[in-house]
Amino acid sequence: MEADAFINAVKFYTQPLLPPDGTQSSCLKVTFLLDKNGKRFESGSLDPEGIAIAPQDMLYVSSEGDADQLITPFIREIGLEGQFLSELSIPDLYLPTADQSSGVRNNLAFESLTLTSDH
Repeated sequence: MEADAFINAVKFYTQPLLPPDGTQSSCLKVTFLLDKNGKRFESGSLDPEGIAIAPQDMLYVSSEGDADQLITPFIREIGLEGQFLSELSIPDLYLPTADQSSGVRNNLAFESLTLTSDH
């Protein structure tokens, strides 16, 4: 893989916890987020902002999109291997329009995520 393709790819890192005695070496794992078709996201196709791990062995990932490019924001459920699982419905109020009469504005959309114990 070319260095630029790696650097620009949407990914997250995981680090296993060390056992209390510290005998095991740790290894950083890189996981690439995949789109609905199982492919890596193309450059500029999302603006990932938040990530939260859920107890069901999945992640929630938010993207604030890009209003100027009419890329809609999203909140998706992603498997721990980066695969798309499902997407939460986003109300039309947040979907950008070409005339900018409604929808999110650039860099003013879904910035972070958190979960509660009763999610």
